Amino acid sequence: MKTYANLILFVLTSIALPLYAASLPSDMPGSKDHPQIPRVEGTKIVGYAYSSYDEGMFMTGMENQDLQTETVEGKLTRIVYLGPEGLSSLGILRNYQKALGDLGEVKEVFTCRKNACYSNLPKAFIWRSDAQIPTSINDDGIYTYANDYRQQSYWYGTVQVADALYHVSVYSAVRTNNTPTVVQYPFHDGQSLTHLEIIEVADFKPTLEVVKAEEMSAKISEKGHIALYGIYFDSGSDELKSNSDPALEEITRVLKADTSLKLYVVGHTDTKGTLEYNQDLSKRRATSVVRTLTNDHGVAGDRLTPAGAGLIAPVATNDTEEGRALNRRVELVKQ
Repeated sequence: MKTYANLILFVLTSIALPLYAASLPSDMPGSKDHPQIPRVEGTKIVGYAYSSYDEGMFMTGMENQDLQTETVEGKLTRIVYLGPEGLSSLGILRNYQKALGDLGEVKEVFTCRKNACYSNLPKAFIWRSDAQIPTSINDDGIYTYANDYRQQSYWYGTVQVADALYHVSVYSAVRTNNTPTVVQYPFHDGQSLTHLEIIEVADFKPTLEVVKAEEMSAKISEKGHIALYGIYFDSGSDELKSNSDPALEEITRVLKADTSLKLYVVGHTDTKGTLEYNQDLSKRRATSVVRTLTNDHGVAGDRLTPAGAGLIAPVATNDTEEGRALNRRVELVKQ
């Protein structure tokens, strides 16, 4: 359970924070630490975003400098911390590894350090445009000079606790002296920045099982897809249950409001059964949704294409009933 504690204890005891850490700015107004994952001592929050349900992207590997990633949906927290001079990216990483080990059972997915990481990692992935969040740094200097960092470290893994599963990534690096000093807040050569991204999935329960058409449209426009949990089937069946009607009516409203919109209707399952069984079941369920929308709700058939993802694109662990419930879903994907 305490995966990293013994390994990291001696490292942490050797990390001495500078005495002038108090000169750092105050935390960004409205920001706060994640309730389960503490900050590294001496750092301050300069970027913060929270959503009760969104998606996060995590790096799972590199091959010939090509990044492999996965997307996870759930409760999203992104925090950017500014640290004092003299706090190394490795020291930050070890602190978080110990904190995560203290929290629960850790499974590392991918990690890299220094030259082993993609050289353009901050701009290409960590602070890409769709991952940028509000900051208290003048002119969003974090993002404007996204390549001016050294000693970068990246770690991604999961932490299983009694009632939740966390997907966590930690990116830390040290600022170079290639950029101008920001006047409002100190942001100098040698200061560390940490980007913490956390998706909590295991305890997510949809508060509105039937997503309204307006929210569907907004999510599809912003993200290109939306997961729906208000479409129901009996176990192993592709026959829609009658309590799916409200969700189907909202989908119909979306399509009638935007007559140019075409969608893939994608079925997803949990891992009960074989790969082939779930692939077939998810495709049959998606086909059932399309057939009902066209036959009973007047949607033109050429605007909807059924597809089955089966069990290969989970958004949560399949080790708990809560996680399996999240994985059984229908997604609308913009064509």
